[in-house]
Amino acid sequence: MLAIVATLRSAPVAFVAKAELGGAWYTRLPMQRIGARFVERFDRRKGLEDYRQIAAAARAGHSPLFFPEGTFRRAPGLMPFRMGAFACAVEAKLPVIPVALRGTRAILPSGSWFPRHGRIDVTVAAATDVGDADDRWSAALALRDQVRATMLALTGERDG
Repeated sequence: MLAIVATLRSAPVAFVAKAELGGAWYTRLPMQRIGARFVERFDRRKGLEDYRQIAAAARAGHSPLFFPEGTFRRAPGLMPFRMGAFACAVEAKLPVIPVALRGTRAILPSGSWFPRHGRIDVTVAAATDVGDADDRWSAALALRDQVRATMLALTGERDG
C-alpha cells in the first residue's frame, strides 16, 4: 500500500479494503487516516450497498483504489479477481487503471508484520475503458478479464 501511495502521491485515491481490516485498531487507524473505505465481502447485500456508495463517491471525484484479489497469500500467482472493483467501475462509468506491483510478496510475506529488504516495482498501465454495454454484469465480467490479462503480463506472476 505504501508503494502505491508513494507512486500516486499527486493523485488522491480512496483505498477500498476488506471490512476485516477495520476490526483491529492497529489496522483500522492508519487506514482511516489515508481515507480507506471498508467493504463487506461475505454479506452480499451489505457488500453491494458498500460498492454502490463507492461508485457514487467515484462519480463525485473520489477515485477508489481496489486490490481485486481481495487478500494476500504466501504462494506466488495472481489469484482470481473479485467482481466489486469492476462492477463499481461499470456502475460509475469510470475507466480502470491497472497498477501492478512486483516484489511485495518477498518484502512483506503473508503472515509476517516485519518487512524484509528488497525492491518493489510499481507499473501504472494505460486506462481500460468500461465501454457502453446494456448488460452491466457482462460489461463488468469483460472488464475484469481484460484487466486481469494486463495484470498477469505486468506482474510476471503465474495464473493462480
